[in-house]
Amino acid sequence: MSTHLYHGHRLSREHLLDIAGHGLESIELFATRTHFDYHNPSAVADLQQWLADAGLELHGVHAPITDSFVGGRWGPALTVASTEPEARAKAVAESEQALYVARRIPMKVLVVHLGLPRTQSDSPDDNSRDAARRSIDELRETGTSDRNPLEYVITNYTIFPATVLAGEPDHIEAWTVLPHASDTNRCQVVLRFLVQKLPETDREIRYRDRNWDILLGAVENEDWAAAQSINDSLPRGYVPEVVFGRNELPAQRYYSRMQAELDAAAESV
Repeated sequence: MSTHLYHGHRLSREHLLDIAGHGLESIELFATRTHFDYHNPSAVADLQQWLADAGLELHGVHAPITDSFVGGRWGPALTVASTEPEARAKAVAESEQALYVARRIPMKVLVVHLGLPRTQSDSPDDNSRDAARRSIDELRETGTSDRNPLEYVITNYTIFPATVLAGEPDHIEAWTVLPHASDTNRCQVVLRFLVQKLPETDREIRYRDRNWDILLGAVENEDWAAAQSINDSLPRGYVPEVVFGRNELPAQRYYSRMQAELDAAAESV
């Protein structure tokens, strides 16, 4: 089922629940910015959550064919088969942007209209085979090689002695771990999100809050819980030695550097 069914409305969670309620299992996302803003990462994140809530899969995305659709009226057309360089480039760029939805939500197909129907335009300048072929070649290249590895990889940087920066696609996590003033078994962790632009719209704020909740859930329910379990087991003597970061070279270097600094401080006292 295509979300074109709701093309005149801003796509919402309720629309997907309605589709799922009729026994359907997947959807085609009709990419028109007035229907669904595929340029907005927050909107894509919302779509991912709505699909999960409705139990639906994203089968594919229908590439944009117009700038807008408001009040039953179509905006300026987009055609990847235009002989006009600027018009073709714009249509390809919008199709690429719609394709980028797959960076976050897996899908199988991208539907692209090669030109305009005769009822809309009878000009050969809007329906050039050569232009359409070039556009498809460019879109194929986008789908195979134009991928930013930072979309899939988290990079960590340690700022000695107590700060770690974790790079995410949309923000940077800044972790600072400070020793407790009197209890060596405790520490204080300060966590900050660093962003280029503060969220302003309700959707952007929800996207930020969801990332924050996911992070805290993983840390509190997984990472710290596992560390607490290990720490509780040590006094029982079942494990004679625990090596943190056995397979993590940066962690080994960090602890070696920290130990060297502590030894130097102890000698100077």
